[in-house]
Amino acid sequence: MYNLPPWLCMKQKYMMLFVLISSPKQPENDIDVYLSPLIEDLKLLWDNGIEVYDEFRDENFTVKAMLYGIINDFPTYRNLSGYSIKGHCACPICQEKIDYVRLDHCHKNVFMGHRRWLSKNHPFRKMKKAFNGSCEERRCPYLKRGEEIFDEVKHIRTTFEKLFAKQISTCDWYIIKHCGKKEDDINARLDLVKLGIRFDLAPVKKGKRTFLSPTACTLLDMRNMLYTIHLVEETKLCGPAYMQWMYPVERYMKILKGYVKNRSRPEICIAKRYLVEEAVKFCNEYLSNVESCGIPKSRHTGKTLGEGSSGCQQIEVPRLHWEQAHLYVLQNTPKIEPYISLHKETLKRRNPSRCENWITKEHNQRFLGWLQEYVGEQLKQNNNSVAEMIQWLSKGPCIDAFSYTSYLVNGFTFYTKQHDDQSTMQNSGVTLVAESLHISNAKDKNPIYANMSYFGVNEHIWELDYTNFRVAIFGCKWVDNNSGVRIDDMGFIRVDFKKVDYQDDSFILASQARQVFYVEDPVNKSWSIVLMSNKINAFTDGELTEEEVNMENDPLRSVKHMSIVDTLTDDEDIYARHNHEEGIWLNPSFHSIKGHRKLKMTSSDNMDGSTPHQSTEANKKGRGITKFKSISKSRKLGQKLQVGWNGKGQLIDPNRSKFAHFIGFVTRSTVPISYSDWTNVPTNVKEHIWEQVEQTFEVDDVHKDFVLFLAGRDLCAFQTRLRKHIYDKDRNYVPHPPDKYQRFITITDH
Repeated sequence: MYNLPPWLCMKQKYMMLFVLISSPKQPENDIDVYLSPLIEDLKLLWDNGIEVYDEFRDENFTVKAMLYGIINDFPTYRNLSGYSIKGHCACPICQEKIDYVRLDHCHKNVFMGHRRWLSKNHPFRKMKKAFNGSCEERRCPYLKRGEEIFDEVKHIRTTFEKLFAKQISTCDWYIIKHCGKKEDDINARLDLVKLGIRFDLAPVKKGKRTFLSPTACTLLDMRNMLYTIHLVEETKLCGPAYMQWMYPVERYMKILKGYVKNRSRPEICIAKRYLVEEAVKFCNEYLSNVESCGIPKSRHTGKTLGEGSSGCQQIEVPRLHWEQAHLYVLQNTPKIEPYISLHKETLKRRNPSRCENWITKEHNQRFLGWLQEYVGEQLKQNNNSVAEMIQWLSKGPCIDAFSYTSYLVNGFTFYTKQHDDQSTMQNSGVTLVAESLHISNAKDKNPIYANMSYFGVNEHIWELDYTNFRVAIFGCKWVDNNSGVRIDDMGFIRVDFKKVDYQDDSFILASQARQVFYVEDPVNKSWSIVLMSNKINAFTDGELTEEEVNMENDPLRSVKHMSIVDTLTDDEDIYARHNHEEGIWLNPSFHSIKGHRKLKMTSSDNMDGSTPHQSTEANKKGRGITKFKSISKSRKLGQKLQVGWNGKGQLIDPNRSKFAHFIGFVTRSTVPISYSDWTNVPTNVKEHIWEQVEQTFEVDDVHKDFVLFLAGRDLCAFQTRLRKHIYDKDRNYVPHPPDKYQRFITITDH
């Protein structure tokens, strides 16, 4: 008996297994003998109750209980209910209304009336070839109520003794799915021929062997799937299916089977191993950072704090996007708020006649440079006056960021739009409630700040690297709230993705994002209906948050059914495969031998007549940008790389090459090229280079001068390469420099 929530009661840790063995044979119909004491106890618990002691309140009270449900397999259903699950009327729900056919070759009963439970206009009802060769016009059988069932069984005489029962032959119970049969052999194919259906699957004799053409028995397509008829009804009445059936217990049998090492004493092996495991699990409760062997790891681990799940790669962020993302991170960091207020007050004091709108725009354009200079001046006066986090934020993130195609955060799984288009699920919808500046018109000098909901799709998932920490951001395409968002008469929010805006403010923090789904309006294809999403409940305390409780009032949740069946015609042979010729060959003894798939190369595979070895110099791939993937992976795991030094203070293996290349990379990304010489570079910039190296490699302070010497040498070499690429041989300025140097160049009109 369990008094646990559904997601815990069938876990291995809380599973209790009692074995009743009366003799070499199973109890079968005598199960009522074993259940009679339990029934008496249940009656006592429900009618009178039992007095128990409450240790917390130090008092006695009467507890009453009821039997909510039982967990059993289908054969036990027969013993407990008294209804036979064998023969022609094997379904205890349909009973005499069941539709069965006897197969002569397989010697089995099959039940083919499952289409009666489909909706009245379902396309499967009119299809003949895919099923039993006829249309289905009948209605779903009426399910009997409890009163009706009681009227049928109230006159049955119950005698608590061993009665004589005639033994009958066992009939296996199978349900034919529309895609084919459970067992695909020669007898099954002959039965199809006798029924007059699916002639394409008839066995073909070729010499001494018989060929069975391929079928669509594997559930590869959604249209090949048809769930068990009564499973939906049972789930509505009794809750989760795994609470009513033996699936978890049957999986647990595999674990118990692994306990047996001495086959002559299986019960002793299981008991001893079970006792040892219980002792180990009991000890684990008192040990920290030890994983329990009873409850597996939750598949939702990491979806709350945030982590990338797929498609990780290192990219170079465009300068404009880099500035927008960095600015948004600063404006949404509480420790930076005093600096934001100070900068705005400085702008207002210097420009007293300017309006609030102008101050906001000027602040967004100049705040990044102002913060770096202001923090640098404070560090010159007092090295400990600024927090370490603010120092890293003021210097900005690395120009290279980590890009993902999917990200787990806040209990949601987010995809990029590109990855979403290749998936069967929609996970790129994003919504955000943010404070924004509202302006009535161009002449409005007193705008106001107010909260507003924004809707968009996720286009970029980046992790900005601030050396000492990382910040996850989403780059989204937002719908214009003025012309692209509406609320209809039914209260549904509708958006038009053809009307986008806010390109200069497209980034948000991943921790701020909430997931939504967009359903295309069938009347107007340009509009989509917004459907809010629930967070993933990790079942830590079993309580819903206020946000999740409010989701119960979502009007879209009143939709009961959604068709997932493609438009099919009766001409389609969905029961057979036509994309290859792989089948089953049967020798005279009917042993199955799988055929081999042959790969043929047609002339269309090589239309241009070229060979795979032919290549041109223009298509030859050159060296790409250094990514330092191994270094980035180590920093993500919080590990530092080892560096070797000899007695003369020179670099040696391991990681000698990585160390030297990383210094050059950091120098090129940090030092502005406006400095003509390394000696003119400010001290705070040099300190920033040293801090990044110190965060990545295990180096001592005695090597600081050598690291800065390498940085100065790399800066000189980098400037030489720039002159070579930006100027031609006659020392003339190239009007269109390479894209990778655009972030260093500022064009000023005179």
